[in-house]
Amino acid sequence: MNIASWMSLKHVLRLAGLLHFVQVPAMLYAPRMLDWESDLSKISVINRRIVQVMGGAIMLTVLGTGLVVAVGSDDLAAGGTLATALCVFMCVFWTYRAAVQMFLYSRIWPQGALGRISHYALCVLFSFLSVVYMWASRTSMFGHG
Repeated sequence: MNIASWMSLKHVLRLAGLLHFVQVPAMLYAPRMLDWESDLSKISVINRRIVQVMGGAIMLTVLGTGLVVAVGSDDLAAGGTLATALCVFMCVFWTYRAAVQMFLYSRIWPQGALGRISHYALCVLFSFLSVVYMWASRTSMFGHG
C-alpha cells in the first residue's frame, strides 16, 4: 500500500478512532497525577460520586466513539446523514477539548517533564482529531475531499 492510498479518508478515520484509545493510560493515571483522592475527599459524598460518574461517562464516550469510528470508518468515509452528523459532533467535541487543553489548562497543568510532555501530546492529539473529523464532515456534506 502506497502513502497516497493510506492517506485516504477511511484509513485516516480508522487511525483517528484508534487514537481515542491512546488516552486510556492518561485517563487511568490522571487521578494519581492530579491527586484526586485528596481533593475529592474534601467534598460531600454525593458530589464525589457525581465527579466519578462524570469521569466514567467521559471515558465511555471517548472509547465508545473511538470504537464506532475505527470499526465504521468505511461507512463514515462514504458519507450519509448519520456519518455527517457523527463527524460534525466529533469535530465539535475534539475542537472544544483541544481549546480547553491549549487555553484553559496551559497555565495550570502539572509542571515537570511528564506534565509538559502530556500537555503538548494532548494538544497535538486533540487538534489532530479535530482536523480529521472536520475533513470527514466536509467530505460528507459537500461530497469532496
